[in-house]
Amino acid sequence: MHGHNLRRLGRTEEAIREFLKAEELENAYYRTEGIPPQYDWHHAHNLQLLGMSYQALGQMKAARGGVP
Repeated sequence: MHGHNLRRLGRTEEAIREFLKAEELENAYYRTEGIPPQYDWHHAHNLQLLGMSYQALGQMKAARGGVP
């Protein structure tokens, strides 16, 4: 949720770092528990916000899921 608040405050670069941390933690959890990520709506939501954050900074390749 911290990334969500940072986006609202215009602290987009910080929000990106938080969304990337969240993705790492979520992926580790899915691997450990054997859960496919597509079953967690919140994972998709965070990835969408990550992409929107990159887009807001004009980093379109990263917004599409490429390397920033």
